[in-house]
Amino acid sequence: MPTVSTAPLFNKVVPVTKSHVMAPDETFASIKTMPAGGLTIFLPGPTAPVPPGAQPVPDPGNGDYYEVADPHGLISGGNPLTVDGGGFRIGVSGHPLSINGVGAFGGGHFTFDNDAQLWIFCSCGWQFPD
Repeated sequence: MPTVSTAPLFNKVVPVTKSHVMAPDETFASIKTMPAGGLTIFLPGPTAPVPPGAQPVPDPGNGDYYEVADPHGLISGGNPLTVDGGGFRIGVSGHPLSINGVGAFGGGHFTFDNDAQLWIFCSCGWQFPD
């Protein structure tokens, strides 16, 4: 049987209050506060930073996935969310994904495609304020 993922079977929600490096046991980043100037979520990859005292995050396996959500509508033009692929492209652009708050960002799903060596991004939809 083929290996589907290098990540163990966890579904851990991480409250994000500053820039964050996703670990293999974390699957969902929920933005709780937004620092001035925005924040960056780093997906696993060879260029993802290693937080002090932490082990390097292994490269993603085929089908590994992470989700990011802004349930409080904190992303704005002055406080953007940047998602960095850790050295792997996000979609075909090859650039980190920057979301700057044209309407509130509901969330996004990032799945690693090992054959293409990139993260596939799927938006969970835009949620416009009432």
